[in-house]
Amino acid sequence: MTGVVTLDLRQERRQIDARLRRLGQPQGVSLVLQRTINRVLPSVRSAAAKAVAAEIGAPQKFTRAAQRLRRASRRQLSGALQGDLKRIPLIAFAARQTRDGVSYQIGKQGRQTLAHAYIQTGNSSGQRNVFLRARGDDVFSATGQMLSAGESSGLVGRYPTLIKYGPSVARVLLQDAVQRIMSTTARARWDREIEAQLRFYLEKQGISVDG
Repeated sequence: MTGVVTLDLRQERRQIDARLRRLGQPQGVSLVLQRTINRVLPSVRSAAAKAVAAEIGAPQKFTRAAQRLRRASRRQLSGALQGDLKRIPLIAFAARQTRDGVSYQIGKQGRQTLAHAYIQTGNSSGQRNVFLRARGDDVFSATGQMLSAGESSGLVGRYPTLIKYGPSVARVLLQDAVQRIMSTTARARWDREIEAQLRFYLEKQGISVDG
């Protein structure tokens, strides 16, 4: 799943193409557009990380780490911001141990409690997480996958606890409010960056942009 910001670059491409042709540099269009796209993408990622964090109530370090950039190339003048499908650990949502389990808060839903859960540092990972012990009739394979009743005959549960998770960044990136923030950021940064990259390219060719 991907959080996608789409910019229609046809008009910009025509304008840059016309300007560079007048200067005898039509071959520079793709390079200018590629560099502009790749300079805009990190700003969109930062804005998205902040927006997603505000939406779900998780620290930005989690929402930023769950995003990947697909950068533009000379042959493919497009880029994308991709959200990880893997869900964020529940410990990130202000999780606190209580007498009844673990309380947490996702977004504006108010604090909720996961009964019988507990917070513990994992032996192998060394990371604090929220765990929930499996029910007595749950059976797990050697990889920790819960098996159905038909599959579980003769097996003994080997992983009696499960790490609990909240929502994924990929799902939240597709929300309208987050998409609007990403699009607004992309357009504002684009208008500044395209001129800077055009100037940079022309100066590298020894052409005065003020002359």
